[in-house]
Amino acid sequence: MAIAMMVNTQHLMYREDILNDLGIAVPTTYDEVLAAAEKIRAAGVVDYPLGGTFKTGWNLGEEFINMYLGEGGSFIGEGNAPAINNAAGVKSLETLKALTEYMDPEYLVSDSTYVQQQFQQGKIAIANLWASRAAAMDDAAESQVVGKVKMASAPMGSAAPATSLWWDGMVFAANMTDAEAEAAFKLAMEGIDEEMVKANNDAAVWLIPGYEAGPLAAGAAATAGNGARPYPASGPMGIMHTVLGIGIASYLTGAKDAETTLADIEAAYITAAKEAGLMN
Repeated sequence: MAIAMMVNTQHLMYREDILNDLGIAVPTTYDEVLAAAEKIRAAGVVDYPLGGTFKTGWNLGEEFINMYLGEGGSFIGEGNAPAINNAAGVKSLETLKALTEYMDPEYLVSDSTYVQQQFQQGKIAIANLWASRAAAMDDAAESQVVGKVKMASAPMGSAAPATSLWWDGMVFAANMTDAEAEAAFKLAMEGIDEEMVKANNDAAVWLIPGYEAGPLAAGAAATAGNGARPYPASGPMGIMHTVLGIGIASYLTGAKDAETTLADIEAAYITAAKEAGLMN
């Protein structure tokens, strides 16, 4: 059994002061993000215009998934066959690679904490980052940019925002004893009560009574309102996410072209899906 306690999604975070100083409108598409990045780089006001959670593995796989959802793509076809080697898949890869031109060259080790700290240290100006990281921007104990980072909808693809909707929650194991389950449930309810939410209102986009959405939740709300799609969780998708996270780096580093990269990822998926009994 699981109990949802907060909504999470990647949404656009940006340095409002930098965009205002350079006369840049808040980007609504990735073409606009790239155009903004070029102006920011030319101005030399930060180390790198963009940040991104491109760490090889789960993070990099999620970045492709976000882009592909934005293009309206479906990952799994009939009979659990892979379905990413197409025009939408190529465009998703090309967009990811274009973004890396404006990032720290070590982007393949960049996870959520890495990007969060880049923002907090004033090193980047724009990133599509998890809504759960928004409050850290205004934490005076660790952030040098308090009040300067604002939130907006994830950039639009051709079909939807290029991100995925998630929820975070607490999970209770089916094999608990009744006594263990009762104790765990009582502890969980104490931890996610209205008093906790009022004391930590801006720490997340809570699904708990007492929550009042503020500026830090604006990006998540706009992303959902613009039609972001839920993460397409399933057994086959778990395999797809894994092979994407392993295979995409070869394209970003120039070792393979887009079509070869996608074909090799599909081949790796087929092997793993057959081993898992999901394909004949």
